[in-house]
Formats: sequence, structure tokens, C-alpha cells
Amino acid sequence: MIDKSIFREYDIRGLVPSQLNEKIIKQIAHAIAKKCYEEG
Repeated sequence: MIDKSIFREYDIRGLVPSQLNEKIIKQIAHAIAKKCYEEG
């Protein structure tokens, strides 16, 4: 589960590894890539 408190207006900030780890970063990257692909 991704802690929503890590998201700021223009960036992502969190504690490693409790809030940001490889699995969470991959999930965020996938969501961003999917959004960009869908919007063209």
C-alpha cells in the first residue's frame, strides 16, 4: 500500500525504505507511464 502522504504538489517525498522502496517506486512509475500513454 502506498502512503498517500508522500505526494506533494510538485514532487514525491518519503522515508526510505518505509515509505519509498523499489516496489513502491515501480508502482508509481507504472501509474505515471500508464497515464501518459492514455493521454497520448
